[in-house]
Amino acid sequence: MRYIYEKLSYPFVWMQAGLFYFKMKKLDDPKGERIVHIGSSEKIIRILVVGDSSALGVGCNEISQSSVGAIAEKLSEQFSVQYQVCAFTGFTTKQISEKVKEIPKQSFDFIVISLGTNDILQRTKLPDWVKQITELMTYLQVSFCPQKIFINAVPPFQKLSHLPNSFRTYLSNKSQQMNQYLSQLSVGSSAYQFVDMDFDFHADYISDDGFHPSALLYQLQGERIATLMLEKLVGENDVA
Repeated sequence: MRYIYEKLSYPFVWMQAGLFYFKMKKLDDPKGERIVHIGSSEKIIRILVVGDSSALGVGCNEISQSSVGAIAEKLSEQFSVQYQVCAFTGFTTKQISEKVKEIPKQSFDFIVISLGTNDILQRTKLPDWVKQITELMTYLQVSFCPQKIFINAVPPFQKLSHLPNSFRTYLSNKSQQMNQYLSQLSVGSSAYQFVDMDFDFHADYISDDGFHPSALLYQLQGERIATLMLEKLVGENDVA
């Protein structure tokens, strides 16, 4: 019944989506270097960020104001941090998977993934997306040998009350299905950790276009991930 309802509602969903995007303020990509080194500690933490516009930090003026900027700032209190950003506005999981293969094989301590929204907008079928994201994470694990891959939740569109109703419902249904898979993937895994966005949303968490995160939300999510990274790093030092 749900499948039939979705099929019948598709024309209206995409009519609402088209009108929303027509009116939406167009944001530029944030400025700044994509390979950055900060801190003076002899211990260097290397981070690779992979994904779409939310990984890049669209909604911020500078990449340093995005989640990876917040991660680097917090970690640099104890470590030197080198981060590399492989993220592009509008890219799907399949497109990013091809782009990642251009990075020379090397070691990263942590990898952060933010993907899924463009797959929803491009109407990628869920089984196809599951295959693509699973293959991407396997490639990242084998090629870059991270201690852990942090997987950001696909945005909880049900919390964006300003979106047109049918469009919001469609987005939220798809994002919840994706997040359920990502969450299950990380259960009991030492290789992956799902980072949800299960907190109250405020108006200032969304940028001027009404769709992308604001610098404030990037800061919040980045600090959460940095805390998880520090727990991993401090735990290792305790064992040592």
